Amino acid sequence: MQEGYAGTEKADLSKPSTRDGKALTQSKYAFQLEPYENGAPAPTVLQPEVAVSAAAPFLLVNPDYSQMSVVKALAHTVVAPAIDYWKVTMDIKKGAEVARFKVVRIFNPLHVLGNQFSVADIESLKIFRLSEHPLIRPHIEGMKSELIKYHALVMSIKPLDQRKDAKGKDTFVLSDWWRCNSGELPHFAFVLRAVLTNAPNSCPPERLFSMFNASFWRGSAIFLRALP
Repeated sequence: MQEGYAGTEKADLSKPSTRDGKALTQSKYAFQLEPYENGAPAPTVLQPEVAVSAAAPFLLVNPDYSQMSVVKALAHTVVAPAIDYWKVTMDIKKGAEVARFKVVRIFNPLHVLGNQFSVADIESLKIFRLSEHPLIRPHIEGMKSELIKYHALVMSIKPLDQRKDAKGKDTFVLSDWWRCNSGELPHFAFVLRAVLTNAPNSCPPERLFSMFNASFWRGSAIFLRALP
């Protein structure tokens, strides 16, 4: 938390904050968000000013919380800023990453079991730059010929109630399923390996180089060449 934020105070939700006949959310009762790492200011979570009549009944004095409509209106007012913040962060700023996560769900047989799956889903793998690699692209095309077989193997998965153990936990293991069926779906398995080994960012290789730098010094090459 950055310094300079006002101290927290307990808000009385039954009384509106008003200015010139309008109700508004007081800043001292609002969440204080950190700025983004790139220096961009944090988004505001304050609702715009609205007429008291439009805010009725949940912002009026002594609202009747026994009425479900009042509770829903209050919940919407409290949650709406968080929803907007989530949409801006995930749909706009992280939209490309989220899209990639959605595309690779085709490799989860449990997802395929409950959803429609077609050639169009395979074509969606074009969102990955690795799909243009000369060794990977033929396997993506080959996935289309394995589509019927993939559906058959997926449909052979036992229902959830038959997969549960004595404690009610689902015993399905994704890695075990692919280990058993990769021979039946060689193109799917090849592309899946390529996707799983595709680093989403540069952290893994940078960490590896840091380990190398910490493990070897300038004279290491001379020392290694001197070994029998």
